Amino acid sequence: MAIQSQIKYIGVSTAILSISLLLGWFVSRLDFKNNFSPNITCMGDCINPSDSDCIGYFNITSLSKRFYTRNKGDLNIPFTEPEKVKSFQVYRADLRFRTDNLNRFKPINISKGFTLQVNQTNEFRINLCKNNPEDDIKWGIDGFGIEEDPIFFGIEKAERFDNCCFRIKGKIINYSKYNFKCNQNGSILECDSCYDGNCNGVCTSGESCIKIDIKDFSIKSRLDTKSMKVIEIEEN
Repeated sequence: MAIQSQIKYIGVSTAILSISLLLGWFVSRLDFKNNFSPNITCMGDCINPSDSDCIGYFNITSLSKRFYTRNKGDLNIPFTEPEKVKSFQVYRADLRFRTDNLNRFKPINISKGFTLQVNQTNEFRINLCKNNPEDDIKWGIDGFGIEEDPIFFGIEKAERFDNCCFRIKGKIINYSKYNFKCNQNGSILECDSCYDGNCNGVCTSGESCIKIDIKDFSIKSRLDTKSMKVIEIEEN
């Protein structure tokens, strides 16, 4: 039996004028299954979205027919406050690749339309760079019954000073005191030892490493010698 198909026009002269409304339209239909990634905390301190730690996912499965979207005009970007967005890129999974293949997600211009095969999970990803790492950025899909509206929560950026320390949330983290070098990676201050590491603020195998979560200042450490000390967190 031939597979049924349907075309949905989006853009000019239609009720679907944005990606957010299109996603909402899918959510409102019983013949589609939809999954959205939960809220995440990320910095988005980047220029190229492929380098971002702000990554969201949405999956759409057409349960009854092959489905085509065809654009009749440019779509708005799917964020409630687009002025906070420096840049973003939508990707679609190439199902010929395994899930652990780094080349699985390919850039796609979703506003130009796309095809959904029947009974096949169509996986999409959004990478986003923020103008301000502390901003919260919500996807524009309020009001469509989604249990958890996806939000990229902001992260306060630690202030480096005197080439020795970070200051954040009333705390001082003096990494040079015990000869470490730290860099901020999202909500984590990543510190490697200048004794047995390469002193670049990136933890790699074989070197002593300390990771400080600035959300709650919890510390995870891997020290290769007992004489080495964990970085101390001091009150400002």
